[in-house]
Amino acid sequence: MELTWSIYRIQSFPLFDNKQNVVSTVSWNVTGNDGQNQSAVSGVTTLKIGDLSNFIAYEQLTQKQIVEWVQTSLGTEKINSIQRQIDIDIANKKQNPQVVPIAQEKPLPWVTTGVN
Repeated sequence: MELTWSIYRIQSFPLFDNKQNVVSTVSWNVTGNDGQNQSAVSGVTTLKIGDLSNFIAYEQLTQKQIVEWVQTSLGTEKINSIQRQIDIDIANKKQNPQVVPIAQEKPLPWVTTGVN
């Protein structure tokens, strides 16, 4: 099963080592989907920013680049752990399917309708 990585928040230092908007912290989500079931793992990674020799201006960053930074920071062992966690969760959903009720919108009980 392929994992989909997405970035939903970035924090940066306005000025660091004479560079502007240096990304320091990334909030991410990894989703796995087998076609019937889905599972996700979220996390926050603080990037090592000591060496800015390959600095990329904030405006030129792509999600792909930031995902690569996060994956490098996490390392293979952690990435494999995330994959296992998603696989186990999806396997559990297959073995124990749950019917999820559909929520319905109701009028607020303190709001009266009609004409006074």
